[in-house]
Amino acid sequence: MSTCATFRQTFSDKWEQACTALEAYREEYGDCMVPQVYKTPAGVPLGAWVQSQRQRKDTLSPDQRNRLNALDFVWSRHTRERRWEEAYTALESYRDEYGDCLVPQVYKTPAGVPLGAWVQSHRQRKDTLSPDQRERLDALNFAWSRPSRDAGTLAEE
Repeated sequence: MSTCATFRQTFSDKWEQACTALEAYREEYGDCMVPQVYKTPAGVPLGAWVQSQRQRKDTLSPDQRNRLNALDFVWSRHTRERRWEEAYTALESYRDEYGDCLVPQVYKTPAGVPLGAWVQSHRQRKDTLSPDQRERLDALNFAWSRPSRDAGTLAEE
């Protein structure tokens, strides 16, 4: 086997090892949001590997991307985008459970997402949200105004 072929095989084996470790991480923690400094008990630098996959997204093979996508891999390195998606998902769950998006301001999800504060903030920042974010919130029948305490009507902030 040539040196290049050996290198490719070693690289492929390491990728498989890390992907298997990510599958185990997801099974244990419920997501692929691996802290950058995290190493598996076997010493695999999984956090650094995850970061590397995000940076190399466009050079990964379709099979590699598909495997990561099947794990609900989060491609965005941007914390703000990631937090927005987490809160939006929490809002979808809240709406599914309670039938509306009228989240009490002090409400936090069981995972600790301050959903009530997030909703309040988005009501106040409606004009600064991207068109995509506004459309997605509208699709949930997001209440852009908070409920009035008197008549149960919506009041402008």
